[in-house]
Amino acid sequence: MSGEAAGSSVLRVRNLVKRYGDAVAVDGVGFDVREAEIFSLLGHSGCGKSTTLRMVAGLEEPDGGSIELRGTAVSDAARGIHVPAERRNVGLVFQSYAIWPHMTVFENVAYPLTARRRGHADIRRRVLEMCEVVGMEAFVDRPSTALSGGQQQRVALARAMVYEPDILLLDEPFSNLDAKLREEMRLQLQLLQARFNTTVVYVTHDQTEALALSHRIAVMRDGAVEQIGAPEDIYRNPASFFVQSFVGRVVVLRGEIREAGDVQLPAGPDAVLPGAGAGFSGRAVRVAVRPEDIFLPGTSAPRGAIWIEGRIEARSYGGDHMDYTVAVDGAEFGLRLAKNAAFAPGEAIRLGFAAEAARLWPA
Repeated sequence: MSGEAAGSSVLRVRNLVKRYGDAVAVDGVGFDVREAEIFSLLGHSGCGKSTTLRMVAGLEEPDGGSIELRGTAVSDAARGIHVPAERRNVGLVFQSYAIWPHMTVFENVAYPLTARRRGHADIRRRVLEMCEVVGMEAFVDRPSTALSGGQQQRVALARAMVYEPDILLLDEPFSNLDAKLREEMRLQLQLLQARFNTTVVYVTHDQTEALALSHRIAVMRDGAVEQIGAPEDIYRNPASFFVQSFVGRVVVLRGEIREAGDVQLPAGPDAVLPGAGAGFSGRAVRVAVRPEDIFLPGTSAPRGAIWIEGRIEARSYGGDHMDYTVAVDGAEFGLRLAKNAAFAPGEAIRLGFAAEAARLWPA
């Protein structure tokens, strides 16, 4: 499901704007986050995703737009409303962990409850429960300085969730961890979210992470939202060339529009997409194909397959696969093939794809 379909919305963001001098960091951003979903803000560094999250948290004051949390306005520039961060029932986890070094694990996790003046018995019960959930029950008395990066991030998650916030805000929380730990922590987060039905807004520049974790994704570019949708929808039905090229790998070929809207690919005299260019203005288009939609001769190619000619530039061994750099018509792209596909650098290669697998964009 894509867009802003109805549902129980925990968070509503409308026309959010943030300026720093003459620079516009966030420009008219809007989205809803539904109950018990993981909603990711995905984009390059500097696209405005972290600034958006900080405004939701109350750490930045918007210059325009509004934010509602469970139906209550916590920010509205037009009405002069700005509820400070400490009065918003939100949990925050940053990539820097922000674990207090002078406290033990127990004291770190307990801090939000202590600040809210919860009873000692309630604090102990909740802290021990959360430490068990994140796998830190054996470390409750350990000084924070004696923890690994992965352990610190588990403590940060437990601390952010211990007081049952309306929404959990995560800003690149696993980017400082190695690849294996990142994968473990992503799984940990999914298990936590499913167990407690937590509503999560997750900021990341990692497309793989966003696709794996999210119920829905907002792809951001230059301070604005380019597309909102479920991961498969974003991947298979991109709203722009930017979305298709940013989310997942893509092979981009140059196409020239001929008579009757046929698109000629210079990578082979018979490489023609019949009528595909109808409706495009101009003579040139970009033809984008996902690498997994490309096949080799000898496979069960569909009728009407488009065939292009290329050359192997480089290869690398990947264990259960081989990664090739292929040059086609002056452009290079990566292609992952089964390890029994043995091509050498400099060797010619013929590649095919179904016409319907190609998506055309203005050049």
